[in-house]
Amino acid sequence: KRTETAATPSGDATVQIAVAPWGEVVVDGAVRGVSPPLTQVTLAPGLHTVEIRNGSSPPFVARVELKPGEKIQLQHRFEP
Repeated sequence: KRTETAATPSGDATVQIAVAPWGEVVVDGAVRGVSPPLTQVTLAPGLHTVEIRNGSSPPFVARVELKPGEKIQLQHRFEP
């Protein structure tokens, strides 16, 4: 017997990142790059912790729950 899965939106979700002046992007404890030039990361649906670090400034931390195919945007400005 074969079962068909219901059509779902494209599996992965996208997190768009806008950081000024810059920040190191860490997702679930793994470094993903520096923004800019990094502007987005693709993640599996589910709960993720996104942390953006800039030198000695306090990090920006966001816990996001992503649905399949969802696009969200995180924005943060580090004060000098």
